[in-house]
Amino acid sequence: MRAPRHPHIKPKEVRQMRPIILLLALFVPVATATAEPTVLEFEGRIEAAERALVYSRAEGRVAEVLVAPGQYVSAGDILVRLEADLAQLEVAKARAELDFKAALLEQARAQFERAERLEQSGSGSEVGLFDAQIAHRLAKAEWEIATAAHDRTLSELRDTEIRAPLSGYVERQTVLPGSLIEFDAGLPPLFEIVQLDPVRLIYEVPYSQRLERLSETGSESAETLFDSVRLDLAMSDGRILAQGLQPQGTSVGLQSSRGTLTVWAEVPNPRRLLRPGLAITVKSHMSSPENKE
Repeated sequence: MRAPRHPHIKPKEVRQMRPIILLLALFVPVATATAEPTVLEFEGRIEAAERALVYSRAEGRVAEVLVAPGQYVSAGDILVRLEADLAQLEVAKARAELDFKAALLEQARAQFERAERLEQSGSGSEVGLFDAQIAHRLAKAEWEIATAAHDRTLSELRDTEIRAPLSGYVERQTVLPGSLIEFDAGLPPLFEIVQLDPVRLIYEVPYSQRLERLSETGSESAETLFDSVRLDLAMSDGRILAQGLQPQGTSVGLQSSRGTLTVWAEVPNPRRLLRPGLAITVKSHMSSPENKE
């Protein structure tokens, strides 16, 4: 029994429409399943990317403290001035000694040149030239010693100004005006300076999970695996503080008690919202192999 024909479509018209139907089928998009990036969460913390303990290279009494805890300082800023009267006197004394030795050197040089001219003209002796040459060398050596002594006193005078070794915030201060600074291995640092931009993110990843991801992505090392990882940082209340960060390194050894690797990344922190010690949620977005071009 034949199927009923549509009263308005003739068999000949159906045959003519077949090529058009086939052509349309080639361009109709077919829905395919795409792998979504894997999102993992870890507990992390913020640490200072760089910090410095400030000690004094000079002994003496503190004349002036120029900073306070929480204050931002640039590398090279003066933090503390020590009383410098004695150091300034030593510089003046060394300068006078250097000038004296420079005058003796000039005198010895002139006598040596005169002895050379006399010897060349036949009016002088080789012994006189030799003595003048030795005297010139001795005068030059004494001038060099005086120059080194003068440079040392200048260095000691500069050391009475204690400067910041890096740019950052003063986190801890143990020195006050009038304090006596002495060389003692047991004394705490005068200051601790902490850099807050950038900061360092630290979090731990189970090593077994790392091995699984290396296998799934076909990555040869952690460095190549990091190319497919992006990190978002969130507060405990869900606020996103940073997005799209890339891990930069991993520890060599495992945390034996937990079987984890430590991973870190530098985080730009222009608003200084991320502070050392802050607990943070790390959302790790890892693209699957199907998503790689």
